[in-house]
Amino acid sequence: MTGLTPEDVLAISRKYTDKSIEGAGTLKGKNCTIQSITEITGGSRITFAWYDNNEVIQTDILDVMNGAQGPKGDTGETGAKGDKGDTGEQGPKGDTGETGAKGDKGDTGDNGISVSSVNLNADNHLIVTLSNETQQDAGVIKGFVQLTLAEYNALTQEQKNDVNKYYWITDANAI
Repeated sequence: MTGLTPEDVLAISRKYTDKSIEGAGTLKGKNCTIQSITEITGGSRITFAWYDNNEVIQTDILDVMNGAQGPKGDTGETGAKGDKGDTGEQGPKGDTGETGAKGDKGDTGDNGISVSSVNLNADNHLIVTLSNETQQDAGVIKGFVQLTLAEYNALTQEQKNDVNKYYWITDANAI
Protein backbone atom coordinates (compact mmCIF):
# COMPACT_ATOMS: atom_id res chain seq x y z
CA MET A 1 0.00 0.00 0.00
CA THR A 2 1.80 3.04 -1.23
CA GLY A 3 1.75 6.25 0.81
CA LEU A 4 0.70 4.60 4.12
CA THR A 5 2.83 4.70 7.23
CA PRO A 6 3.25 1.57 9.37
CA GLU A 7 0.93 3.19 11.92
CA ASP A 8 -1.79 3.59 9.21
CA VAL A 9 -1.47 -0.06 8.22
CA LEU A 10 -1.74 -1.14 11.86
CA ALA A 11 -4.84 1.02 12.40
CA ILE A 12 -6.53 -0.45 9.30
CA SER A 13 -5.68 -4.00 10.41
CA ARG A 14 -7.11 -3.42 13.92
CA LYS A 15 -10.32 -1.93 12.44
CA TYR A 16 -10.73 -4.98 10.20
CA THR A 17 -10.09 -7.36 13.12
CA ASP A 18 -12.54 -5.50 15.38
CA LYS A 19 -15.24 -5.57 12.71
CA SER A 20 -14.60 -9.26 12.05
CA ILE A 21 -15.17 -10.01 15.75
CA GLU A 22 -18.44 -8.01 15.57
CA GLY A 23 -19.47 -9.98 12.50
CA ALA A 24 -19.05 -7.04 10.14
CA GLY A 25 -15.46 -7.48 8.99
CA THR A 26 -15.99 -10.30 6.56
CA LEU A 27 -18.70 -10.91 4.04
CA LYS A 28 -18.59 -14.69 3.97
CA GLY A 29 -22.20 -15.81 3.54
CA LYS A 30 -23.54 -12.25 3.57
CA ASN A 31 -25.56 -10.55 0.84
CA CYS A 32 -23.58 -7.54 -0.26
CA THR A 33 -24.94 -4.93 -2.66
CA ILE A 34 -23.45 -1.95 -4.41
CA GLN A 35 -25.17 1.03 -2.86
CA SER A 36 -23.66 3.62 -5.21
CA ILE A 37 -20.92 4.37 -7.71
CA THR A 38 -19.78 7.97 -8.04
CA GLU A 39 -17.07 9.52 -10.11
CA ILE A 40 -14.10 10.97 -8.31
CA THR A 41 -10.97 12.59 -9.71
CA GLY A 42 -9.08 9.89 -11.59
CA GLY A 43 -11.53 7.04 -10.89
CA SER A 44 -14.74 5.89 -9.20
CA ARG A 45 -15.90 5.49 -5.57
CA ILE A 46 -17.94 2.34 -4.91
CA THR A 47 -20.03 2.11 -1.75
CA PHE A 48 -20.97 -1.43 -0.63
CA ALA A 49 -23.77 -2.21 1.85
CA TRP A 50 -24.62 -5.39 3.86
CA TYR A 51 -26.13 -6.50 7.17
CA ASP A 52 -23.84 -7.78 9.93
CA ASN A 53 -24.63 -10.66 12.31
CA ASN A 54 -26.64 -8.26 14.50
CA GLU A 55 -28.78 -7.17 11.46
CA VAL A 56 -27.20 -3.71 11.48
CA ILE A 57 -26.46 -2.27 8.03
CA GLN A 58 -22.79 -1.78 7.36
CA THR A 59 -21.12 0.10 4.51
CA ASP A 60 -17.64 0.24 3.13
CA ILE A 61 -16.07 2.35 0.42
CA LEU A 62 -13.67 1.24 -2.27
CA ASP A 63 -11.97 3.81 -4.48
CA VAL A 64 -11.06 2.36 -7.88
CA MET A 65 -8.58 4.50 -9.76
CA ASN A 66 -8.28 4.60 -13.52
CA GLY A 67 -5.17 2.86 -14.78
CA ALA A 68 -2.89 3.82 -17.62
CA GLN A 69 -3.97 2.90 -21.15
CA GLY A 70 -2.71 -0.56 -21.96
CA PRO A 71 -1.21 -1.66 -25.26
CA LYS A 72 -3.53 -2.33 -28.17
CA GLY A 73 -4.80 -5.90 -28.18
CA ASP A 74 -4.84 -8.34 -31.06
CA THR A 75 -7.71 -8.27 -33.52
CA GLY A 76 -10.41 -10.72 -32.48
CA GLU A 77 -11.99 -13.37 -34.66
CA THR A 78 -14.83 -12.42 -36.99
CA GLY A 79 -18.17 -12.90 -35.28
CA ALA A 80 -21.18 -14.73 -36.64
CA LYS A 81 -23.30 -12.97 -39.25
CA GLY A 82 -26.05 -10.93 -37.65
CA ASP A 83 -29.73 -10.74 -38.56
CA LYS A 84 -30.80 -8.65 -41.53
CA GLY A 85 -31.54 -5.09 -40.53
CA ASP A 86 -34.55 -2.97 -41.45
CA THR A 87 -34.69 -1.34 -44.88
CA GLY A 88 -33.39 2.21 -44.78
CA GLU A 89 -35.04 5.30 -46.23
CA GLN A 90 -34.77 6.13 -49.95
CA GLY A 91 -31.56 8.02 -50.58
CA PRO A 92 -31.25 11.14 -52.74
CA LYS A 93 -31.19 10.83 -56.54
CA GLY A 94 -27.68 10.31 -57.84
CA ASP A 95 -25.92 12.22 -60.60
CA THR A 96 -26.39 11.16 -64.21
CA GLY A 97 -23.71 8.71 -65.26
CA GLU A 98 -21.43 9.08 -68.27
CA THR A 99 -22.57 7.88 -71.69
CA GLY A 100 -21.53 4.30 -72.29
CA ALA A 101 -19.58 2.96 -75.26
CA LYS A 102 -21.44 2.40 -78.53
CA GLY A 103 -22.77 -1.13 -78.80
CA ASP A 104 -22.36 -3.63 -81.63
CA LYS A 105 -24.66 -3.46 -84.64
CA GLY A 106 -27.71 -5.61 -84.14
CA ASP A 107 -29.06 -8.37 -86.37
CA THR A 108 -31.34 -7.49 -89.27
CA GLY A 109 -34.94 -7.59 -88.15
CA ASP A 110 -37.88 -9.36 -89.76
CA ASN A 111 -39.71 -7.60 -92.56
CA GLY A 112 -42.60 -5.50 -91.39
CA ILE A 113 -46.11 -5.29 -92.79
CA SER A 114 -46.43 -2.90 -95.72
CA VAL A 115 -49.21 -1.60 -97.97
CA SER A 116 -49.71 -3.72 -101.11
CA SER A 117 -52.56 -1.74 -102.69
CA VAL A 118 -55.20 0.93 -102.11
CA ASN A 119 -58.59 0.87 -103.88
CA LEU A 120 -61.88 2.72 -103.72
CA ASN A 121 -64.84 0.31 -103.61
CA ALA A 122 -68.35 0.89 -105.02
CA ASP A 123 -69.48 2.44 -101.70
CA ASN A 124 -66.66 5.03 -101.84
CA HIS A 125 -64.76 3.30 -98.99
CA LEU A 126 -60.98 3.37 -99.22
CA ILE A 127 -59.80 -0.25 -98.91
CA VAL A 128 -56.13 -0.73 -97.99
CA THR A 129 -54.66 -4.19 -98.70
CA LEU A 130 -51.57 -5.06 -96.64
CA SER A 131 -48.64 -7.39 -97.41
CA ASN A 132 -49.98 -9.94 -94.93
CA GLU A 133 -53.12 -10.16 -97.14
CA THR A 134 -55.40 -8.43 -94.64
CA GLN A 135 -57.60 -5.52 -95.62
CA GLN A 136 -58.42 -2.38 -93.70
CA ASP A 137 -61.42 -0.17 -94.46
CA ALA A 138 -60.21 3.43 -94.08
CA GLY A 139 -63.78 4.74 -94.35
CA VAL A 140 -65.72 6.89 -96.80
CA ILE A 141 -63.64 9.14 -99.02
CA LYS A 142 -65.02 12.54 -99.97
CA GLY A 143 -63.59 13.94 -103.12
CA PHE A 144 -64.26 15.75 -106.33
CA VAL A 145 -66.90 14.40 -108.69
CA GLN A 146 -66.77 15.39 -112.25
CA LEU A 147 -70.39 15.25 -113.34
CA THR A 148 -71.96 17.34 -115.93
CA LEU A 149 -75.17 19.12 -115.01
CA ALA A 150 -77.08 16.73 -117.22
CA GLU A 151 -75.51 13.71 -115.49
CA TYR A 152 -76.34 15.13 -112.08
CA ASN A 153 -79.93 15.96 -113.03
CA ALA A 154 -80.35 12.43 -114.37
CA LEU A 155 -79.61 10.98 -110.93
CA THR A 156 -82.38 9.87 -108.58
CA GLN A 157 -82.86 11.88 -105.43
CA GLU A 158 -81.20 9.10 -103.40
CA GLN A 159 -78.19 9.17 -105.74
CA LYS A 160 -78.03 12.96 -105.47
CA ASN A 161 -78.09 12.62 -101.67
CA ASP A 162 -75.13 10.18 -101.89
CA VAL A 163 -73.23 12.56 -104.15
CA ASN A 164 -73.87 15.43 -101.77
CA LYS A 165 -72.98 13.23 -98.80
CA TYR A 166 -69.72 11.75 -100.11
CA TYR A 167 -68.37 14.53 -102.35
CA TRP A 168 -67.70 18.19 -102.13
CA ILE A 169 -69.38 20.29 -104.75
CA THR A 170 -66.90 22.85 -105.98
CA ASP A 171 -69.15 24.73 -108.38
CA ALA A 172 -72.49 25.58 -106.84
CA ASN A 173 -73.72 26.86 -110.20
CA ALA A 174 -73.24 23.35 -111.62
CA ILE A 175 -76.27 22.08 -109.71
